[in-house]
Amino acid sequence: MKLQSLIPGFRTQRGAFIWVVGITAIICIMLYSIPNDIEREEAHSNSVVLDVLPVQVEPSRINIQANGVARPASEIPLIAEVSGRVLTIDDNFVSGSVVSSETALATIDAEPYELALAQRRNEVSAASLHLADTKARASVAERTSGKRATDYARMVPHLAEAQTRVEAARAAMRSAQLELSRTQIKAPFAGRLRDVQVRAGQYITAGQVLGYLYTPDKIEVRLPVRDQWLSMIDLPYDGSEPETPVKVTLKAKFAGIERRWDGEIVRREGGLDKNQMVMLVARVLQHEGEVPLEPGVWVEANIQGAELSGVAVLPETVVGRDSRVWLVNSQQRLERRNISILYRNDKQVYVSNGLANGDQVVLAGDLRMMEGAEVKVRQPWLSDNTDGELGAALP
Repeated sequence: MKLQSLIPGFRTQRGAFIWVVGITAIICIMLYSIPNDIEREEAHSNSVVLDVLPVQVEPSRINIQANGVARPASEIPLIAEVSGRVLTIDDNFVSGSVVSSETALATIDAEPYELALAQRRNEVSAASLHLADTKARASVAERTSGKRATDYARMVPHLAEAQTRVEAARAAMRSAQLELSRTQIKAPFAGRLRDVQVRAGQYITAGQVLGYLYTPDKIEVRLPVRDQWLSMIDLPYDGSEPETPVKVTLKAKFAGIERRWDGEIVRREGGLDKNQMVMLVARVLQHEGEVPLEPGVWVEANIQGAELSGVAVLPETVVGRDSRVWLVNSQQRLERRNISILYRNDKQVYVSNGLANGDQVVLAGDLRMMEGAEVKVRQPWLSDNTDGELGAALP
């Protein structure tokens, strides 16, 4: 059977032309539509992929970081109270030694003070003799004077002067005894010595610092924090000791090893310093068998804050330089959002307002894109193929 008989209108030249044009148009439309779909697929596949993190607003405890230098809770300078030549030095009177209370650390030449004491004793004897003589003469004057005799005639002021002379002589003797006792330098309490600067045979003067004595089992650290952070720490504002101890973890590198110590905030110093910082004082809790924290060691402190409600904890990278974050809304478009930051450190940021549960926050806070741009999202913690670089990526 011929083709002209099968296709209606194909027998004439005009009909065949119409059929050819129609078929050609259909083929062109099909060919045009196929590449267009491929281009749209490629355009969609080349869109920016962003790493996002779902927001969780929940009660959270903020740990505040601070730095400080360890120092003894009790430390005093050992000062020479009298002048003289040092005759003897105890073997333990050196820097680093631990001494007990009332240990004689050094002895100063006591002979000048013994001579002074002997002289004061002689003055007491002379004053006592003068008082006895005055009493005898006053007794005679009392009997021989008439009823109208004056106090001077009855030797009343003479007797008072003799009594005060005895008291002054006895006070001078006690002072000499005290100076003699100070020729022995003793530790007022049990502790450890540092910066000892005295040797046998050395001449020292009254008021000279010979060394320092401190309590090694009571070490404190002054920690500067911003005043606005006090609301996140459970401390009384009147400076009194907190009812519930505020725990502190102290970290430092000592003897080539990074070590940790437990501590508590015991008080807050009054006022602000020149940098508008508040000083919190942490006391180190020394445990048996633990390497003690030495004075002068620079420590990093982690202060346990109070539990706060309605806080979102996010990586520090989500916040841009303008203190705002990028969000991906339900239409998969970028949105810039203002937030209220309670606290931030080098790893995390704590947000109090501006975010809600389920918001998808972009991990790259300094992303350079237009607000409203359409993006694709990725949750990197759900994939095993992440390389640790979070932010924006192209597939």
